[in-house]
Amino acid sequence: MTDPSQASPHPRRTMEEINEFLERSAAASMQQTAAEKNPPKRLITAGTGRRRVVEGSGDRFAMQAETEFPEGGDPRFRAVLSEMLKLHISKSNDYGTGRDPYANYRAAEQIGVSAWKSCFIRGLEKVQRIANAANGKRLNHESAENSFLDLANHVVIAKVLYDEEQASQSCPCGGNCGC
Repeated sequence: MTDPSQASPHPRRTMEEINEFLERSAAASMQQTAAEKNPPKRLITAGTGRRRVVEGSGDRFAMQAETEFPEGGDPRFRAVLSEMLKLHISKSNDYGTGRDPYANYRAAEQIGVSAWKSCFIRGLEKVQRIANAANGKRLNHESAENSFLDLANHVVIAKVLYDEEQASQSCPCGGNCGC
């Protein structure tokens, strides 16, 4: 059995590939121009009424992420969050575009399905897969453990896309002006 700390969170990527990708991403972000580092900001209400600063203009907003997680909590939970982030970065590279990590979900907008609903539907597919495994069905292409990570990421991404949609709908101009 392999050491879980050395196991890759992605079925087709090794930890070395993921770490190289993370290093390249960090280096690329350091090379952003001053304009990219300081995009216009505005205050919006998202989710349960929390107010957040968002960056950018138009209908694509980038939430400012906290640089660190708060201290505390179960170390196993924190380890799963770390796995989720690595998997998200890796799959964003596979499924997204350089400018939009959620391009695969936004593609559903072409047929009238919002991006967050598209993501949520894919999460439901993971629920079905996990339910099948729980009922004794042998999974051929992905383990139940990977399905749990995918499901968790789908839920987080759906929340991000839902907040983005709500923010653009609450803007007087529909989110196209950057006001």
